[in-house]
Amino acid sequence: MKQLLFRAVAIFTIMGVAFSPGIDNSLLRAQSFEIKGGLVHNYFPNANDPMDCAIYFTNKKNSPIIFAYQKIAVDFPKSWDASFCDNRNCFPAFYDNDTFAKVLPNKDASLKITIFPNGKADTAQITYAVWDYDNPNKIDTITWNIYVRWGANYQSIHPDPVRVYPNPSSQYLKISANVQGEVLFYTVSGQRAFSIFPVNGIIDISQLNKGLYTLRFTAQGVNRSALFIKQ
Repeated sequence: MKQLLFRAVAIFTIMGVAFSPGIDNSLLRAQSFEIKGGLVHNYFPNANDPMDCAIYFTNKKNSPIIFAYQKIAVDFPKSWDASFCDNRNCFPAFYDNDTFAKVLPNKDASLKITIFPNGKADTAQITYAVWDYDNPNKIDTITWNIYVRWGANYQSIHPDPVRVYPNPSSQYLKISANVQGEVLFYTVSGQRAFSIFPVNGIIDISQLNKGLYTLRFTAQGVNRSALFIKQ
């Protein structure tokens, strides 16, 4: 009789927890979102081209989700450039912490790092914590491992300084060295936005949209890049 009573109390307790109207049942799931491809992602960019390195999350809840993230560790070469984007904003550096815009059920969003190796062979490792903003007790750690296996010659690794000025600017740019060929402008998301041949060392940017750009060009026989703000 005592055993039957104990079982009844146990079943009632389990049912009370599982179906209590005061508890959000979606939080009882082991995970309210899925990280596609696992927690560790490896990327192998070409030394001379930008590459998007995105890690995607899928909302597994029956309601919209807000992802939150926090920087844990960044080991990144000084000779490279990068942009960092969530589904709302892009930043010219690795952002410390923020939240996404809401993601609908069964939809994806990503944290994306766009790498500009600038012709330099090296490696990087970036680690962030990510979680459901409404369930901060369940935190996952994601890692980007980035490998550029070959680079340019010694001169390109130790180039003479070349300035891009004025910076910021709204009408024109100058580069303090002779440029061979076009100057390419990339957005913080890694998209090519604009290209132009300098005229007498001057670059007309009056038609360029406001924002942060990475310039890629060749000067003194060396592939180079520079960050620039269009006002």
